[in-house]
Amino acid sequence: MARPEIGIYLPHMGLPYEDVERRARRCEDSGIDSVWLYDHLFAPGMPDYPSLEAWTLATALLARTDRLRIGHMVLCNQFRHPVMLAKMVTTLDHISGGRLSLGIGSGSIEDEHRRAGLPWGTFAARSAQLGETLQILHQAFSEERIHFTGEHFAVSDMPIKPGPTQQPHPPIVVGGVGEKYTLP
Repeated sequence: MARPEIGIYLPHMGLPYEDVERRARRCEDSGIDSVWLYDHLFAPGMPDYPSLEAWTLATALLARTDRLRIGHMVLCNQFRHPVMLAKMVTTLDHISGGRLSLGIGSGSIEDEHRRAGLPWGTFAARSAQLGETLQILHQAFSEERIHFTGEHFAVSDMPIKPGPTQQPHPPIVVGGVGEKYTLP
């Protein structure tokens, strides 16, 4: 029987970088397989509480560890354009030697979007946008080029090279709250 994989969710609100890194290294030293971060611009419900940015934090932790897999539970789709996200994923996949996991969802905190001046939209619209992002990422990872026209995004002959290290792509976790939009 295969050994089960063990992951730790590490909400990094209120922690200085040094403490987050120390905890990630301790996880690695203890045989933990993965650490999962959250993707919020501020601690939910606590806008004055310190909180590090998730993608930059993942990059730093992957650079400071050797074996630990890092992912997000989950990236907010509205925070990054899918073409930029595809480049970020493939780049960090190479830098980390294939230790990145990609978690993505449609967004969960309206107040965070409102404060940042980002569109919130309906749950159906955010879910449709997430669906288009996943299609774009699939093209980027499998073909290293994106041709896509949807309701929310249009991308024309966009190269994404190099492609991911992990084949066919880094593991993808899709976060959602129900069968109507996230689980077809």
